Amino acid sequence: MSASFGDGATNEGVFHEAVNMASIWNLPVIFYCINNGYGISADIKKMTNVKHIHERSAAYGIPGMFIEDGNNVIDVYEGFKKAVDHVRSGKGPVLIESVTYRWLGHSSSDPGKYRTREEVDEWKEKDPIEKIFASTLLRTRLQVQKNLKKFKRKLRKQWKHLLSLQKKVHSLH
Repeated sequence: MSASFGDGATNEGVFHEAVNMASIWNLPVIFYCINNGYGISADIKKMTNVKHIHERSAAYGIPGMFIEDGNNVIDVYEGFKKAVDHVRSGKGPVLIESVTYRWLGHSSSDPGKYRTREEVDEWKEKDPIEKIFASTLLRTRLQVQKNLKKFKRKLRKQWKHLLSLQKKVHSLH
């Protein structure tokens, strides 16, 4: 089971109650905190006394995991894979924190005036589509093309071998 929530929710009593009970009962739960730096419009650094939210896991005796680039789907996948393996092995809950950003306000009525234009622009430069996916897709495409060429060469070689066998069989008749 996975429960996902924003960083602001980690200051709510229900968060602490849920993590505490999951820890006591050794439940297979992945608590996934998507830390975008703001609990609605409040800077999370002003609302917590820990540098990283996953560090709170120590208070409940459970592992905490940190995914520095929550925009990188591959990093998130790898982090979740470890967490899934952990909970499936019966070792109890895990708290994962990934750092990401929301470019727009918390809702349609939120103009986002609590953030600077520079901050938003800095995060836009970390756009996963440009940063990760474009290069990964290009690299994957090149690798597929390379593998396809190898496959075609191997196929031609096997085809020539089959033709030579066929000629030998026909020459015996």
